[in-house]
Amino acid sequence: MEVIFSHQTVIGGPGIGSIAYQTTLALHKAGFLKKAVCEAVMRDILKNIPENKFLTLGSSNIREYHIKDLFFDSVASLFDFKCDIFHGWGGASLHQMVSSGKAKKIIEGSSTHPNYRLKLKNLGINIHPITYKRMMAEFGLADCIFCPSEFARETYEDEKLSTMLVPYGVDLDKFKPNPVKHNNFRILFIGDNFNRKGLPELFAAWKNLDLKNAELWIRADVDIPVNDRYNVKVLERTLDTSKYYNECDVFSMPSFEEGLALVLSESMACGIPVITTKQSGWFGQDGKHGFLIKPDPDDIARAIQYYYDNPDEAKKHGRAGRLLAEKYSWENYAQTLISSYSKLM
Repeated sequence: MEVIFSHQTVIGGPGIGSIAYQTTLALHKAGFLKKAVCEAVMRDILKNIPENKFLTLGSSNIREYHIKDLFFDSVASLFDFKCDIFHGWGGASLHQMVSSGKAKKIIEGSSTHPNYRLKLKNLGINIHPITYKRMMAEFGLADCIFCPSEFARETYEDEKLSTMLVPYGVDLDKFKPNPVKHNNFRILFIGDNFNRKGLPELFAAWKNLDLKNAELWIRADVDIPVNDRYNVKVLERTLDTSKYYNECDVFSMPSFEEGLALVLSESMACGIPVITTKQSGWFGQDGKHGFLIKPDPDDIARAIQYYYDNPDEAKKHGRAGRLLAEKYSWENYAQTLISSYSKLM
């Protein structure tokens, strides 16, 4: 079996770059990787995957993402795309899918279906009409959509598309319990695109609670109106966030839309409970590994108050979360991924 995997990103970089790396690594170890098509590759991963397995197209100076995706896809499609399976990320794969001929075609549904996201325009979630049209054409050509969570999968199945569940993993060696002693109660939020991830709702809940000897720690891509009155701490942006999880008691991200937020798996792997929404793609159990809440301040506040009043329960949920996270290693992701490819052949 020969697979071409395409993703307009820096493979091995943060966020989606790390997912792209784990996909490429799984294919290489299985002996299925023909080429990984990307913008660039982090040099340190070449010790695990030979350089000749990558087709790097470089980063363009184009800022408009819909044009950037089209440019990447158009250039990539000029190369040899003979393979058994083509696996590309939505919005940047249409011409490559056509070039792959009779190959089985997979689109990575890393987020929810565009029709679901269009309902959330008030949160700043916009899909350019060109990207939307291209994605609809990609779905029409695809044999299957790989989805990282049951919630994301539901949005594609509502559109009558064929799907498989392939949840993303977590680095259990990097993210592990190593709690740092502290004398106050701390809630942690990590996330860019902060409106979509529910930071305004979390901030409102925090202000309304006005808890004593407690802090809200935030690492986001936005200037937060920090006010000592509410004990908010803005964190330094760093690639290694494991220390932040271990310095806090609870992680909260009341997101309105995700495929599967990696920060949820990371926090559970570090042994702290989660306060989040169904829309985050979370795979935990409400009341056992954390709390599923609605993305509104009152519901968020109730969950925070419970952990504030019951620190032993927070620790209990955190321990249970670690055990669950151990079932979502990147090794397990690789096994599910390769099995899913085989089912399509």
